[in-house]
Amino acid sequence: MIGSGGFLFFCPKNFHPKPILSSDKYITTGQAIGDLINHPEDLAFNHVPTKHRPEMQERILACPEGKSLYKGYSDAWKKCPWDEASCTIKENHGGVNIHPKLPRVLTAREMARLQSFPDNFIFEGPKNKQLVQIGNAVPPLLGKAIGLAIRVSAHDI
Repeated sequence: MIGSGGFLFFCPKNFHPKPILSSDKYITTGQAIGDLINHPEDLAFNHVPTKHRPEMQERILACPEGKSLYKGYSDAWKKCPWDEASCTIKENHGGVNIHPKLPRVLTAREMARLQSFPDNFIFEGPKNKQLVQIGNAVPPLLGKAIGLAIRVSAHDI
């Protein structure tokens, strides 16, 4: 059920949209952010890496892909898998995801790419506010898929 503008829209019974992406069509973390590894921060908006202490860098490098750096955190400080779809990108009160190849957390630009934001979309404000904007956002491609599904459903009524 979807509510908007004083009316309710009910999805038809047995409504099961066709999957948009099969496992052979999704974009991996490496495909989404791989070209940013050697990209100077001044050439990409919102691509300012965190500078961690050497001890922290060692811990990050030792963390396996798909696992969290800290016990008890299942979805924060998680190292994204390089050859699979990304970990979920969300606002984690500063507990961001870890880069799969570099000893640091993801930049705002890398997180935005994983959320399907185009590179010309600029997030304003200090870095912590950029991360909140990205983590709380509906990924553009997800928004498009939902909109198309609603349009198809509304047309069938």
